[in-house]
Amino acid sequence: MSEPFRILTVCTGNICRSPAAEFLLRRELGAGVAVTSAGVAALVDEPVDPQMADRLRADGLGTEGFRARRLTPAMIEEADLVLAMTRAHRAEVVTAVPRALGRAFTLTEYATILDQWVECGRRRPFYTVRTPDRLAEFTAVAARLRGTVRFAAPEEYDIPDPFRAAPEVYDVAYGRIGAAVAAVAAELRGGEPTAGVPVRATPMPSFRPPASVPGTQAQRPAPTWQAPGGADLPAPQAETPWVPERDRRESGQRGLRGLFRRRRP
Repeated sequence: MSEPFRILTVCTGNICRSPAAEFLLRRELGAGVAVTSAGVAALVDEPVDPQMADRLRADGLGTEGFRARRLTPAMIEEADLVLAMTRAHRAEVVTAVPRALGRAFTLTEYATILDQWVECGRRRPFYTVRTPDRLAEFTAVAARLRGTVRFAAPEEYDIPDPFRAAPEVYDVAYGRIGAAVAAVAAELRGGEPTAGVPVRATPMPSFRPPASVPGTQAQRPAPTWQAPGGADLPAPQAETPWVPERDRRESGQRGLRGLFRRRRP
């Protein structure tokens, strides 16, 4: 039996966003794909946040037995694809293991590049059939196409952090994760319906950003996210990057960057 394609999802505490992405990806991508998660400042051994666990259970996914893990360089090295919840998390991954650049993306970035992949007039011209093989094939393509697809607002690369926020923020975060996962799974399966219970996903603001955006970022109005029920929420902001000094104070460990520095050639 061939080795599974290994996906690692990454957020901050590893109790909200990355576990949600882990459970949804595992179900939607099926056999031959192994999905795990970790956090750059994980609440180690904690279960999934109760509000996020409620949303996963509503989609038929139990979270029993899950325990948060702290991200390590070894986890990054072992992964065939790293899907971060924000650009800050992606930067932490690549800072720790620079050679992971070609296989580290934000979740929404990866979904958007896949949606926009066109070569020689063909949309998503896969040469392979099985989902794990298509993941390997497209991940190599995505590294080449990185930067050719951009969101109208940079914040749309990120999944907002719902931890200790209002229920509506959990809805937005879970909806965006679900929409991105569903889009990736559908495209990898050739547009066929995915396995499992349908995700109650809030549509992403855009999988098809305009080719050019008039004006500068400062001139554009700040985007908002449409929450369930019609309420507008502020656009998510990139999270503060993980500071190793803080990590050392809290846990007595050197932190991910310190670990990597000892391994740098």
